[in-house]
Amino acid sequence: MTLDNFGLKARGNVCAELYDPVTGDILDVIYRRNIVTINANAILAGLVSNPMNEVRYTKSAVLDTASVPDGDGFYRLNLPLARCSRRYVELVPGAATYELVADKPIYKLVKVVKTDGVNSTVLAIGSDVRLVDEDAGKLVFKDQVGTVDNEKVQVDYLEVTNSQVRIIEGSESVKVGVTDFSRSWTGAPSDADNTYIIDYDTGEISFETAKAGVQVSFDYKQVAGISHMGVSNKPDTHPAGVPIIFTDADKAKVALDAEYPGCRQPVIFPATVTVGTETSEVKNSNGTVNYALNSNNVPLLELISVTHSNGTVYNIRTASTTDPNCVWIADASIGAVEFSTAPPAGTITFKYRWNSGTTVTFVADFPQGVPGAEDAQRTDIFNAVGGANTTYVLTYPVKVDTTPAVLVNGVSLAPDQWSLSEDRRIVTILITLLGTETITVNYIYDKTFADIYEVGLFNRLSGGDMFAISGIGPITKDINVGMRVTWSITFLRESK
Repeated sequence: MTLDNFGLKARGNVCAELYDPVTGDILDVIYRRNIVTINANAILAGLVSNPMNEVRYTKSAVLDTASVPDGDGFYRLNLPLARCSRRYVELVPGAATYELVADKPIYKLVKVVKTDGVNSTVLAIGSDVRLVDEDAGKLVFKDQVGTVDNEKVQVDYLEVTNSQVRIIEGSESVKVGVTDFSRSWTGAPSDADNTYIIDYDTGEISFETAKAGVQVSFDYKQVAGISHMGVSNKPDTHPAGVPIIFTDADKAKVALDAEYPGCRQPVIFPATVTVGTETSEVKNSNGTVNYALNSNNVPLLELISVTHSNGTVYNIRTASTTDPNCVWIADASIGAVEFSTAPPAGTITFKYRWNSGTTVTFVADFPQGVPGAEDAQRTDIFNAVGGANTTYVLTYPVKVDTTPAVLVNGVSLAPDQWSLSEDRRIVTILITLLGTETITVNYIYDKTFADIYEVGLFNRLSGGDMFAISGIGPITKDINVGMRVTWSITFLRESK
């Protein structure tokens, strides 16, 4: 069976989780299906033609250092993205040896200490200890370790946690207040010299003392392809509070309808890939050794278990055999399986995985403050209450240093005809009303939440092509709440 007999289409769904950034508690979960756009073809073609193509971006942030010093006595802050993360593992030799294996990937050694709990020795990386297998985390030593009782090897190392990005060395600018800081020439930060040290792998910047409100800007490169997610406000013509549902008729869309500017977040790599779908099928014994699974004759990936109603559990083999009670895939392309001997009368339960397609799961995190607060216009309308000094509670407090417009039957009141409470939430009409009037208050308020109606998957931090779109709302995301978006897209195998 050749690929000429099959086409590919894609479908999937989006899950948005609102969470408390302090406790990590999940506050709400929303599921929606998505539409893969026509532009997806161009994105995939570009990815296949040059899979390591990089795009350069600039990112800015205002950050605080930790309030306590690290192991080197410095005060560290972490840039919002980096290629690597610091990790720590303690290895126990058990016996004298020249080799130890961490059984986890190690990109780079930072510090290796040999200790028996009383005496400790820092091993020189490169001359006393070396990393010889990055994937397994295998270390070799110039001299044996584990030669004394209770000896352990403490390994401080880097693990690649986002292989798609790298900070460009020397691109950063750092300012504390009105003072520009520069990279130290001595390997140690100094407040007197206004210097810092930086680890470009981990995105860690360290100062001599604790700092608040550090203004940082830096450039980084990210592998092109499906790389960012963005979110959208309510389209102008769409009714408030009503979910947006996209269909195949929307495949030609090239952008979100009202995207929040500057709010795209990077996809966290590596993305998760799963192949096929696990399912079960019950068939009546047909008196032969040959059976066909799945009426669509789609390719089988593996047999998981095969059992007979009489209690027999068949042994799964990778090739034909004459051994009793055995079964194997005879022709994966059409779902054909074969037994070593014909099963007796009864039913047979097949549990197997078939090639329904390949699912890629992308995750992006929209932290607290993204999208951020903004000024918003609001109109509140009330039925008047008869009498003087009547009060009307606004939906939101009026923004500080702004003045609302208060109207009675469409006529603006003078400033001495109304008042605003200290909390800027209650309007009092000082003049006498009949009770038949309409009160209108137009005002500006601090919108501390974002209304999210759409989410899109893109190949650039800004602009670029949109791979897929989903109506995800409406979601009300407070600026103090985070949102994690998990986007699963299945590339289906379909007969032409």
